[in-house]
Amino acid sequence: MTLRTGPPRFGNRIHRDDAAGALAHLASLAISGRALASLYLGADDEPSDEAVVLRWIASQLGVAEPLVRDGEPALGRATRTALLPTSAARTPG
Repeated sequence: MTLRTGPPRFGNRIHRDDAAGALAHLASLAISGRALASLYLGADDEPSDEAVVLRWIASQLGVAEPLVRDGEPALGRATRTALLPTSAARTPG
């Protein structure tokens, strides 16, 4: 993986314990008979610099940090053709 130079690229993630807590909360609401919305979005309230996250992952895995190159994107970019509306998403099975 290669990191690019320039301004930070921010992303937003959620910790597994926070995700599990959100699911448990929604399950308890459903069990108590409360109506649930069709969609919930869970994310941390502080965005993270992609470079910091990737360096942390490398340190946890005990591998070399990602290379840094001028002008090269850190990750592939999604194109409009790669994005599908949820109604077009395939379900396993």
